Amino acid sequence: MRRYLPLVILFLASCANQTAPTGGPKDQDPPNLVSSNPKNKSINVKTKEIELVFDEYVKLNKADDQIIISPQTEIEKKYKIRKDKVYIEFDEYLPDSTTYTINFREGIQDLTEGNSPEDLKLAFSTGSYLDSLFIKGSVKDILTDKPGSNYSLFLYNAQDTLNIFEDKPLYFTKASDKGIYKFENIKNGNYNIYAVSDKNKNLKLELDEESHGFIESTIKLDSSISKIDIITTSTNAKPLALISARQNGTIFEIKYNKNIIDYSLINTDTIELYSNFTDENQTNIQIFNNNITLDSTETYVIATDSLGTQSLDTIMVKFEETVRQPKEFNSKINLEKVYQSDGLLKGSISFNKPIISYNFDSIYLFLDSLNLIKLDTSNYLKANKYLDRFDLEYTINKSLFESKETEQEQVSTNRSDSVKRTPPPKPHLYVGHGAFVSVDSDSTNQQQSNLAFAQLSNTGTLLVEINTEETDFIVQLLTPQFKIVQEKQNVHIFSFDKVNPGDYLVRVLVDKNKNGRWDPGNINLNILPEPVVFYTNDEDNKQLTIRANWELGPNIITF
Repeated sequence: MRRYLPLVILFLASCANQTAPTGGPKDQDPPNLVSSNPKNKSINVKTKEIELVFDEYVKLNKADDQIIISPQTEIEKKYKIRKDKVYIEFDEYLPDSTTYTINFREGIQDLTEGNSPEDLKLAFSTGSYLDSLFIKGSVKDILTDKPGSNYSLFLYNAQDTLNIFEDKPLYFTKASDKGIYKFENIKNGNYNIYAVSDKNKNLKLELDEESHGFIESTIKLDSSISKIDIITTSTNAKPLALISARQNGTIFEIKYNKNIIDYSLINTDTIELYSNFTDENQTNIQIFNNNITLDSTETYVIATDSLGTQSLDTIMVKFEETVRQPKEFNSKINLEKVYQSDGLLKGSISFNKPIISYNFDSIYLFLDSLNLIKLDTSNYLKANKYLDRFDLEYTINKSLFESKETEQEQVSTNRSDSVKRTPPPKPHLYVGHGAFVSVDSDSTNQQQSNLAFAQLSNTGTLLVEINTEETDFIVQLLTPQFKIVQEKQNVHIFSFDKVNPGDYLVRVLVDKNKNGRWDPGNINLNILPEPVVFYTNDEDNKQLTIRANWELGPNIITF
């Protein structure tokens, strides 16, 4: 029997060494609050310690940042945890006659999966009554009309010097998935209210990263308010600022801290400066060295951001000798479909550098062997401000479509012949070698883009009627993903034509200040976004379905 003793000891040791079971379903349920001391909505509370008891073991998660006590207090506190209990211990008693709300956010989690109780709050009063006023409403994205789900809502005392950019709010709550929010147990007073996406959960607004909205006027709260609706935008409201201006290889690069929609360069030496944006983000401007021989030229840069605000900076443009080569010269042709009903061809030729010269004879439309149309740039190809894009518009004679159909029939007949024939070239836009020359003296390679022809009967028409006293507005036809398909400006009765079958939305941007564009507001200046209206039918449905060879409407929008 003695020789079996080590095996028995080993077996008993393995039984005593218990571990957590592996496998099984993942715990998706957050911990539930079983009890608290003080109880929720208690009055005459006089304690230095708050206790919460849960139905499972819990842990703290960045409690100092996540757990918010409203109104804020300067009294020092610390958090402790013992299995299924959480304690908040204060160094001294909380002030008398004050209603406190503790919002735990994600500060408490279960031990295994890190799930947090949803919308866990505790309210109590150190006085004889509990503040019972509330503010509730909704949050909605102004450009999509969708509920602002999971936004953080902040209340600031209008008489305080605290602000949303640097200080935590006096009261805090969160919007639901449907964009509904409610502040509870608020003291009467005057408040400013904000909605913030608060991605980093620091209870402040990061202007360049977070969507936000606000109410422009102070809320006077002497009774509960049931409908304070806030519209939000994702516009970068950070003040526009120049970051740097220096040579980068063969170009002189000007960098800003945010997107700009337009700029102008003015120099004191009357030198023509060729420039454009470096990319689609439009945060950087590049100036090209067009044989600038002076040591440097003083240049004023006037930049405009999407808020309509401008910055004026003075820079010294200077080009040092460099062994680096200019960027490769690239071009791209984009052509829209041509409908036989009107023969209108629209498109563009875009470049990554400004164009300083072009050859008319090398740019033409090839329709067939008898119809080769040279494009006079002054009539059919129009350059943009930065000379890096030429917009094309040309109306093809409709009689040529008939000849094209005859030609296609002939090609089909020839295919049945015993002799194999080479099909004729397809109609295309041709850009010959050297047709465009850039500011760096490099030229385009030969390229062509085929024309695509379509039948109007394969598209639909949407009739729209705008009933409003506003004189300036933009009506947009959108995909369900909010991509702009077509738009009209300052027209009350019209149609969106040549619309591919599918589902669409119609959005109206109201240009209140009549500057030719929609402005997203500016929280720094307490200016709300200009109004936005969506078409909605009698059943509160925004979606419109376009069918081929069908006319839908009139769809009336009143505001």
